[in-house]
Amino acid sequence: MLWPNAKEILCSAVSRCTCYIALGLEDALVCIWDRRSGAPLSSVLLPEETSALSRIQFVDNWSASSQDCQIVAAKPVGVLVLYKNGAIYTVTAGQGMQSCTMLLTERPKDGRDLPTFTKTVPFLQDVWLVVQRSGKIILKDVLNRATVCQLTLPTSYQIASPYNPVYALNAKQQVLFIRGDQKTSCNDLLKKRSQSQLFVFQFDQSDIIKPHIISHLDPPRQQTTLCHGSMEEICNLYLEQRMHSVDERNNALVQTWGKLQETAVRMQQTP
Repeated sequence: MLWPNAKEILCSAVSRCTCYIALGLEDALVCIWDRRSGAPLSSVLLPEETSALSRIQFVDNWSASSQDCQIVAAKPVGVLVLYKNGAIYTVTAGQGMQSCTMLLTERPKDGRDLPTFTKTVPFLQDVWLVVQRSGKIILKDVLNRATVCQLTLPTSYQIASPYNPVYALNAKQQVLFIRGDQKTSCNDLLKKRSQSQLFVFQFDQSDIIKPHIISHLDPPRQQTTLCHGSMEEICNLYLEQRMHSVDERNNALVQTWGKLQETAVRMQQTP
């Protein structure tokens, strides 16, 4: 199946449930496709910044604000879009609803505040883990555009690598494990390797974070999709989904190609 795109693809992402694929194109165009039907879910033109898109990611457990989006049906899909200059936007889309965009973080004035790593926290509602070039670790509420808190290491330690941190999120225990290296001078680095420690942040013990904790991580349908471990079981589940959605996919294909033909005719008639 060919999915036509008007611009060059700069970045892409697949949702955790594997149902949706998001593409970040040139000229700040974001397209979200329904993988099962092959039909476009949404195409959104973001505000043009001084740099191109660098990364696109789906937000787990996304809940859209009724003030920002007019939801008619279906659960919305949330996408986080990052520019190379550090600006971050959120895109909310879904069947039967009007897609909307929201500025989450403006381009930082200080280059040290540039986000180098972002990761959704699966057991926190609409909260992302953001690491900045300076080594700061921040929990960001992407729905309310607010900083929940900053995670601080001891003064004698710094995060191992702001661009590729060594970490692990444990959803059952609701903790973050992250590696920190002892701060050393250039002379110390020549003499010996710096000492590393594993730091643990227990989220369920913080009154600031407790309101964001999700009691049930996945709905029953999503749990069924994600709990099949072997490749054979995953393939069988995929084929079963394809069999049950054949009529829906055929109708979506007919509508999609019909719209493409109409667009092609209008473009040929345009002088």
